[in-house]
Amino acid sequence: MTETQDADQAREELKRFGVRLRDRRILVKLSRRTVAERSSMSECTIKFIESARTRPKLETIVALMRVPELGLQLEDLPSLLRERVREVLALPRGSVCTRQPSTLSDRPGSCSVTAEHCR
Repeated sequence: MTETQDADQAREELKRFGVRLRDRRILVKLSRRTVAERSSMSECTIKFIESARTRPKLETIVALMRVPELGLQLEDLPSLLRERVREVLALPRGSVCTRQPSTLSDRPGSCSVTAEHCR
């Protein structure tokens, strides 16, 4: 693959991630402001990620994954960031949580990317 093809693929993946983030946020009825507050980011950052106007930093992706209502999983992320996020979150290869996320990580049936059963 050429450099141009790699860059095009990365842009497409970032667009898909932005759409996925927006769709999840809307599905769980969270405003951009609420997601921004829960992830310690600005509302503009959320908007720019959703519209693929910016390439999110690793820390940004990790912060979004820690918003349990969004239910983001590694397979939702652009492939160029998956391995780095897995390393930061210390998730084993192939780790996927099948439980629905909840804001109360100690409730039965709850989940977050940092929950023990998701590791």
